[in-house]
Amino acid sequence: MFAVGGLVGVMITLVSVRMLRTVRPATDAFLTDTEAESRLLTREDFFHLHRETSDGFVLYIDLERVRAINDLWGYQAGDDALGQLTEILCDATKPYWTAALGGDDFAVLVPGPVHLAQEVADEVVERLDVPICIDGRRVSVGCSIGIAALGEMTTFDLDRRVPVLQAVRNADHAMHRARLAGGRRWVRFDESIRSEVSDERELEFAIRDALDNDELQLAYQPIYRLATLELTGFEALLRWTRPGYGHISPDKFVAAAERFGLTTQLARWVAERAIAEHGICFRARPDLHLAISINFPASELGSKSFVSTLCELTSFNGLTPLNVTIELAERTLIQNDIAIHSVMNHLRNTGFTIAIDDFGTGYSSLAYLENFPIDFVKIDRALVDRVTGEPTGVSVMSAIIDLCHALGYQVVAEGVERPEQVVGLKHLQCDSAQGYSLSRPMSHADAFQLVLSQPVRNSGGVEVSETQPATS
Repeated sequence: MFAVGGLVGVMITLVSVRMLRTVRPATDAFLTDTEAESRLLTREDFFHLHRETSDGFVLYIDLERVRAINDLWGYQAGDDALGQLTEILCDATKPYWTAALGGDDFAVLVPGPVHLAQEVADEVVERLDVPICIDGRRVSVGCSIGIAALGEMTTFDLDRRVPVLQAVRNADHAMHRARLAGGRRWVRFDESIRSEVSDERELEFAIRDALDNDELQLAYQPIYRLATLELTGFEALLRWTRPGYGHISPDKFVAAAERFGLTTQLARWVAERAIAEHGICFRARPDLHLAISINFPASELGSKSFVSTLCELTSFNGLTPLNVTIELAERTLIQNDIAIHSVMNHLRNTGFTIAIDDFGTGYSSLAYLENFPIDFVKIDRALVDRVTGEPTGVSVMSAIIDLCHALGYQVVAEGVERPEQVVGLKHLQCDSAQGYSLSRPMSHADAFQLVLSQPVRNSGGVEVSETQPATS
């Protein structure tokens, strides 16, 4: 557990987000489900509880399996679970102020000393760890809890006049620490978490500056058809050289951008730059029919203007949708969102091709992918590494490639770093590949030169003479 001196807020968060409701202190009898919901405070009222008390704790509870219940058994089951959990929560936290901060995110303000808030947190963890019954099934949900001091400010505090709101935010950070530690526990906001928050805020501002000051760049990794070693296109890879810090790992700043709500800005910057620069290459050598592959987060598919914006970008830069491949992470499809499926159909009907990226790192079910309109399956390097390993690994890759072909998908191997992997993949009849063994990612200027160096192809896209991939 983590301790911070002063007035403390404990916050408990539940996993899905819905409408905000509020609760007034309940001092007597147990609450029924209906009574619990009717007595929940509004978000706004909760944030102004400093008018009612100058000390206490905020409880923020994060339920760990509510979203899974929705995904597995539908929203009716999820609503049933949320109703039961709300009743349990209100019973466990009476007589204290309780609010739903949006769906299954709840907050509780506990006036009094630190040990009282910790006792309430212990009680909530214990009560929410008891299985509930959903459609005849016993389901254990559990929770993660963050504890933060009321009035405790962070370095980048913007809410000094709203101490409860700041306590909620601090507790939220502590809750994430609890969840990373395995959940079913509480963690108190402390100096180490404060430092992490400060670093996160600094990184957020730096990413915003990078977008505004053109600090981002794209590198282009060539993709080759394995049977002939013809260049078929490039994947656009985002890079950031931060002034004073050097190269920042994409894994770090892209994940941070998701947490800060900056994925839309990043995705659109990448799309605009990649399509514009690929247009230059395409107009120089239209006989090559090269495609540019661009990664998009699931959130972009929820935008009503996503497809129309892509169409405008491709047309403006002298391309057609056939010259652009939309790459989606495998986990995007696992959401099984009707809206995402609809946008994917729209993309395909418009002429764009769709690739599922990093196959082998998530759900990894080709039978599941069959439900979606896709053209390419990109095999993650973790599976590609097994091509030259033990027979079992080779058999797995062979089965994946054969099944992809049976379903009408082309297969692209990622992270091909050794010549023997190229040989093995060709033997398994993998369609295409990318990786250091074929070519390292390169600047747009180098990609342009690579395009210019390719042999002329006839109208059918067949080379007049053979070529070898670049090794720069």
